[in-house]
Amino acid sequence: MNIENTNMSLNKIIDELIILFKKKEFNSLILKAKEKIKEFPESFELYNLIGITFAEIKNIKQSIKYYKKALIANPKNFISDFYLGSLYHDNGDLLNALKHYKKSTNLNPKYSNAWFNLGVAYYENNNPLEAINSYKKVINIEPNHANALYNLGYIYHELLDYNKSLKYYKLAIRIKPDFYYSYSNLAKVFMDNGDYKNSLKYYELYLEKNPNDVKILNDLGALFVRLNHYEKSLIYFRRALKINPESIETKYNIASVFIDTGRYGQAKTILNKIIEEQPNNFYAYSKLQNLL
Repeated sequence: MNIENTNMSLNKIIDELIILFKKKEFNSLILKAKEKIKEFPESFELYNLIGITFAEIKNIKQSIKYYKKALIANPKNFISDFYLGSLYHDNGDLLNALKHYKKSTNLNPKYSNAWFNLGVAYYENNNPLEAINSYKKVINIEPNHANALYNLGYIYHELLDYNKSLKYYKLAIRIKPDFYYSYSNLAKVFMDNGDYKNSLKYYELYLEKNPNDVKILNDLGALFVRLNHYEKSLIYFRRALKINPESIETKYNIASVFIDTGRYGQAKTILNKIIEEQPNNFYAYSKLQNLL
């Protein structure tokens, strides 16, 4: 059999195995793939398929074993390193995840998925600067990668680099207008940077699509507190409380507004309710003591 016919035969086998995977016929897939490996011992694709299948049925040890066999079959096979990195990552082993993501990017510097996951792993490993470098590699390969742009905006916000954070969040929105968390995070950057007008604008845009987000309703209420618009803040805090009557944060926010506006009796009532629900709530207890 010549090389062309061999490749056609192998591709047909792989297609058949993928159909088994989609049908969730995992045992049949594993048995058939193992049998075909005898015929095609250098096919890293077959080892990868077995590895993916074992990962799907949560047999991590076997999955790792077959991904490593794929790398023995073809050491330049960047996909197996990516799969291994993802498997270690999903199971909380950041060091091995970083190791294999790096190997994948070294083998194929244009593989944006590996760079993106490397950025996530670096961030989770408390290395934001390397995460930034990885996400920028993604952008160099795929300029319209909205998730990488969003993550850059998020990290720069944490690093208090507001201008860069705004830049990347805006780019993410331009590419993916329905990426609504970009709107709420952009609003937070504007608020932290003292630009309350734009903060209000982006919070409202976010709430148009997510009107029941209690956290953002609280954030918007807090924005109006900063502006000394207490009655407007209460509108948003009360909306949040109506959606989630158990929210201690919202109750505390309402009590704080009542204190700031001299409505001490109403503040005491809410603080007492918080203490009834959470007897060890230091903040509520402290506020209440100051009112006695």
